[in-house]
Amino acid sequence: MKSLTRRSTAPDPGKTDLLLRFFQSQFFDEWIALQYLYQSPQAGVQDYLCNKLYELSEPALERYLLQLVYLAAVKPNSALERTIIDLCSKSFRIAVKVHWLLLAVCQDTPKNKHLELFKERCEKSALEGKWEVPFRTTRLDP
Repeated sequence: MKSLTRRSTAPDPGKTDLLLRFFQSQFFDEWIALQYLYQSPQAGVQDYLCNKLYELSEPALERYLLQLVYLAAVKPNSALERTIIDLCSKSFRIAVKVHWLLLAVCQDTPKNKHLELFKERCEKSALEGKWEVPFRTTRLDP
């Protein structure tokens, strides 16, 4: 007769502490954040990594923007989706690139209503956002 043991679904505090120390180490970068956003099903890890995305520079975000947008499209209603929408309100460049990427994804899957809604929410966030004008010319200034 086999002995049945019940597995705990709660994360081990020791593992969580180690993971947090790794995320705060000098070895942590945007590629590692992307990998953990893809692999980790834990909401707390997802939220922490999405908050870390706000600390990255715009060029660092742009480097992996395709992967981030695709990951948000594959995992609907995630913390990453909300973060991308918020980043669209903070950066015109990010907003334009996200719009372009979501437009391409929506054309590949035209019947996916959630992707259409995600694209519309990014557009609305960008239009209502508080980003700086990306260029200025003397002809446009009053």
